[in-house]
Amino acid sequence: MKSANPTPLADTTGEIVSVPRTESYLPVSPCPTVFMGVSKKDASGNKLAKNPEILSVRHETTIARAAGRGGQDRSLFYHLYTIWLFTRNDLKTVVFPQIAFALFNNFSGRVLSTSTTSNISDISSRVMWAIVWIWINLLFKDIANQRLSDSISEDAINKPWRPIPSRRLDSDEARRLLIAVVTCAFLISWLLDVTTPSIGLMALTWLYDDLGGSGDHYLLRHLLTAFGLLCFGAGATFIIGGQANDHLTHPGRQWFFIIGAVITTTVHVQDLEDMDGDVARDRKTIPIVWGERAARYSAAGMIFVWSLLCPIYWNLRLSICCLPGLFGLGLAIMIVRHNSVAAYKLAWKLWCLWIVALFALPLCADSPHPHFPMPAKYPSHV
Repeated sequence: MKSANPTPLADTTGEIVSVPRTESYLPVSPCPTVFMGVSKKDASGNKLAKNPEILSVRHETTIARAAGRGGQDRSLFYHLYTIWLFTRNDLKTVVFPQIAFALFNNFSGRVLSTSTTSNISDISSRVMWAIVWIWINLLFKDIANQRLSDSISEDAINKPWRPIPSRRLDSDEARRLLIAVVTCAFLISWLLDVTTPSIGLMALTWLYDDLGGSGDHYLLRHLLTAFGLLCFGAGATFIIGGQANDHLTHPGRQWFFIIGAVITTTVHVQDLEDMDGDVARDRKTIPIVWGERAARYSAAGMIFVWSLLCPIYWNLRLSICCLPGLFGLGLAIMIVRHNSVAAYKLAWKLWCLWIVALFALPLCADSPHPHFPMPAKYPSHV
């Protein structure tokens, strides 16, 4: 409990004031933010002595908790909302597109996989389980990323509403939550017989976050992102398909490879809106290494190229080819002509819709044999 006349936390200049230990707070774990305690006058005008009883505030201290979360009702809804905030920004990037990817793959019949489940009633009964699997794995990936000191510094600039920079919980609480979420994710994956994609996501998360793969080189960052999204898509595809022994056909494997290439060469659209935070943590993204203008033009060019090549791969009619082509052209023009943060945020949302449009192309294929020639040493189906 605070004393009746607490020592001010800061003067009018914003300088942090030391607090006597007579004001007790619950201890919290360290966080990268550093505050320095200095001698000041208390509320009665008496000068505070410099002695061991003065609490020098370093890292995230009890003052940070009192200032950031003091008095908040940490109810069940509070905790559920905190958990949702971890994944809020990735729902449009991961959950919705990958569910669409899995549905399109299964409704395409034997074009992409050996699954025989193709009617709506069978598939719809498994969609909720696929959503649960994607979300729980997304949650562990996001907590693993957002608990790190570099990510906290970046989020304080780019996404201050996230749980840790907004002080809804601290990094040690996030670490304990991560242990529980990883356990739940692995258990759900085992029950749904999709442990391989889940283990793949855990390995990729370790490479991306703990080993610094997200910041060392933009190509490694893009590859890890592409493989991660493909793991989400593969797991959801097999859950909705309902058969543990499902396999991708050879065109299906080629299509997964093409989608991975699409993501790798265009996903830096997302980095355009996050440049300030990426500079703060010295992350080497394409907009920072190549420059903003080159990043915009390269993303726009590749989006338009893939908008033409993907329909050609499935040998689709010209009328169908025009739809993703026009969508891609419009998105490319927008990225080139507008360079504000608001425009970049909109471009990233449209990119998520554009990638879903590409996911739907196998539904329009007349046969499981794509237009591009396959190597002679491979059979056309598994």
